[in-house]
Amino acid sequence: MENKILLVFTGGTIGSTTKNHIINVDSSARYHLLEEYEKFTGRDRDIFDVYEPLSLLSENLIPADWLSLVDSIKTKPLDKYSGIIVTHGTDTLPYTSAVLSYIFNGLDIPLVVVASNLPLDAPESNGLNNFIAAVNFIEDVATPGTFVIYQNDMGERIVHLGTRLTEAFPFTHQFRSQKDAYFGKIVDKKFIRNNSSPYGPSVNEILDREVFTYEKLSFSDQILSIKPYPGLNYEMFDFSVARPRAVLHDLYHSGTACMRSSKEGNDKYSLLNFARRCSDKNIDFYVAPLSIASDTLYATSEEFLNYKVIPMLDITMEAAIAKLSLAYGSFRDRKTILEFLKRDIFFEFIRHK
Repeated sequence: MENKILLVFTGGTIGSTTKNHIINVDSSARYHLLEEYEKFTGRDRDIFDVYEPLSLLSENLIPADWLSLVDSIKTKPLDKYSGIIVTHGTDTLPYTSAVLSYIFNGLDIPLVVVASNLPLDAPESNGLNNFIAAVNFIEDVATPGTFVIYQNDMGERIVHLGTRLTEAFPFTHQFRSQKDAYFGKIVDKKFIRNNSSPYGPSVNEILDREVFTYEKLSFSDQILSIKPYPGLNYEMFDFSVARPRAVLHDLYHSGTACMRSSKEGNDKYSLLNFARRCSDKNIDFYVAPLSIASDTLYATSEEFLNYKVIPMLDITMEAAIAKLSLAYGSFRDRKTILEFLKRDIFFEFIRHK
């Protein structure tokens, strides 16, 4: 008898229905997915062990939900399964896929996260195709690790590494891997490796990866992420009521942020001045994304990097936020946190091979 697949439902659009023009989670959607799978493939749903630890729209997800999801998967006898499929909403898909990549970095079966652009009853929904492709991937190659499979607007079923996916583009709702470093595609039920990417990893590198284990597992909700834009006024952050443990400051595409100050000493637009204020309050200050391969820097970037700002190199913002939440939730001392952040847990550092 073939090994079963553990199917974990968490809600999201793929677990929703539309009623009176409103999309919301619906417990009947999981049965609809399995019914459609049987109808389309002719295979029995008995190949799946079904479990639903969460049922929510993914925009409502918080770090505590990650812990519930992880703990619920760990309670299952994973050695009896050929793979795991987690259904999820699209809004926070890159964050959860990064979390699962970090936690299950030593898993010896594939864990595939799938989502849907629209509820399954919509004609344009890609949810069933994504789900079928996940089964194909598990049964064809059984590569261990965490992956996301999502059909793009060209009908290609792209296999992404869980730590490399970025948020979907507004309006088009399309996902991509940073630097186009996706892992491969599902074509005619078979996995085709993306050999054109110089960023790896190869299947052998995944099989030979060093496993990181956690003594304690938790997630912090005290990470503040800030996105730069013209006129960002740092005086709006005074931390008099609540104070984060760490700030992750996004950068413009060239690795820059505003460093402007006036002759009158007004530094309310300056990242550097804000980083100094955070340092005075013992708040760790990180910036991303930056590339380790860059041999030149803008003067503004050099200025803040020469301060106590900690760069997170060659990692997406989504994977960086997930990693910081895990680090500050699971480790107590700053040295251990920094060592963890520098460690490549599951190929989140997207660097030229």
